Amino acid sequence: MSDEAPISKTQRKKQVLALQDLGGELLALSEEQLARIELPERLRDAVMAARRITKFEAKRRQLQYIGKLMRGVEVEPIRAALDAVLARSRRQIAAHKRIEAWRERLLAGLGAVNELLASDASCGVIFFL
Repeated sequence: MSDEAPISKTQRKKQVLALQDLGGELLALSEEQLARIELPERLRDAVMAARRITKFEAKRRQLQYIGKLMRGVEVEPIRAALDAVLARSRRQIAAHKRIEAWRERLLAGLGAVNELLASDASCGVIFFL
C-alpha cells in the first residue's frame, strides 16, 4: 500500500488549469523569447497553432489541448526557462526605465550631468562623446 494520499478531483483540476495557464504564458511570448525555450515539437506546434487562432472558443480549446500535451512532459524545465526569459525581459524594462528617467533629468537641467557622472553607473547608461 502506498503512503501517498490519492489526489482529489479539485487538486487535479487545479493542476490541469495551472498547465493551461503555463501554456497561456507561452502564447504571450514573442517569437524570439519562445525560441529560447526548449519544447517538445508537438507542444511547440500546438503553441504556434494557438497563436494563429482568433476565435475565443477555438483558442480556449487549443489551450486545453496544450495543457493536455503538457501533462506528458517534464514541466519544471519549461517553467524555469520561462522564468529566465521573463526575468531578462523585466531587467531590460527596468534598465530602460532608469535610462529614461536619467534622460528626463538631463533634459531638465545641466546640474543633472554632474549628478549622473557622480552616480554609480550601474544603470547601464553609456555615453558616447
